[in-house]
Amino acid sequence: MRALILGGGGAIASACAQDLLQTSADLSEMSLADVNLERARNVTVDLHDDRVRAIKLDVSDLAKLSHSMESYDIIINLTPGPFSLIAVRAAIQAKRNYVDLGSHQHLSKQAALDSIAKEAGITVCLGCGASPGITNVLVRYAAKQMESIQDVRIAMAKFNALAPSSGELDRLLEEFDPDALRYYHENGNLVQVDPFMSPLVVDFSPPIGRQEVHVLAHSEVHSIPQNIPGVQTVTVRAAWRKDVFFLMRTLHEVGLLSKEALEIKGSRIIPRDLVRYKLAKLPAQEEQGVWAHYLWVECDGMERGQRTVRRYLTSHPGMDRWGRKANALMAGVPASIGAQLIRRGEGIPKGVVTPEACFEPDAFLKELSRREIHVDEQVLAETRLA
Repeated sequence: MRALILGGGGAIASACAQDLLQTSADLSEMSLADVNLERARNVTVDLHDDRVRAIKLDVSDLAKLSHSMESYDIIINLTPGPFSLIAVRAAIQAKRNYVDLGSHQHLSKQAALDSIAKEAGITVCLGCGASPGITNVLVRYAAKQMESIQDVRIAMAKFNALAPSSGELDRLLEEFDPDALRYYHENGNLVQVDPFMSPLVVDFSPPIGRQEVHVLAHSEVHSIPQNIPGVQTVTVRAAWRKDVFFLMRTLHEVGLLSKEALEIKGSRIIPRDLVRYKLAKLPAQEEQGVWAHYLWVECDGMERGQRTVRRYLTSHPGMDRWGRKANALMAGVPASIGAQLIRRGEGIPKGVVTPEACFEPDAFLKELSRREIHVDEQVLAETRLA
């Protein structure tokens, strides 16, 4: 297998590449592509493997991107969401299988390319990280056990510093984007909610425990009702460390996350760009406390003729093993698993799909368990949670 990782200079790329190198039986070549060649080279040095090389590649150039993809068997796109649509188009032109971390902004446009991807004979899997990704697979797993699912509730706890890497800072700013349209799915409709409205309190696995979670703009609310018959409601929420959440909420409330330019003393300033610049310049700190990325999924429906809730809580190795890499690993490892399952081709559909439609859940969860990403399943019969 020859693999091309886009966004190859980032922390998630490092995690994904490391997993591929350790677990893929037939990996012969891997290229880490980044517009910043030095960043990609730094990752290759850390990996210490002669199968890996760094290349410079601008993903905004469709023709060059597609041509570059032709030398590989699988494309793993770990660049920010705005580049996901052009990357999918390039993969289809190159007729190469493709995996990414998802982008709710472009999901409908990507899905519209389904027939072209099928004609090209490839699989394009969108959103194969933690959430979306593992969460979608868990809903599909529940659907196999249950007669029907009416309500799906998804939450994640992302506990890390404010800006541990450039990519994670961008994702945090995207999650708190004041212009993002935050929806939940209800009875065939998308219902828009304001930021920080409709919070829910859920219990994650220890040591995270009980947290208040808030609605996110995420692709599961679009894809799961399309792929799991009978689903009426889907919500996706998240929790962050209290210091991170307080700062981001404050920045949001005073308008400093806006992308609308301000005129200040004769200069035009975009508040979000200024905030990103300043946060990225914060000195690295040796922090105390837990770094983790945990998931919580509830599927409420009917099983054996009675109302049943199936709840799934994930856990992963602690800081003594994973250190401060939980967010990168929980995104990069599922992307690696997805790429390898697509490479095997067993029961993998062609076209543009999301993980709940792409993967056999038992196979995916088995691969997670091999990496010590565990799923605790709780079955609550005759119960309906608020």
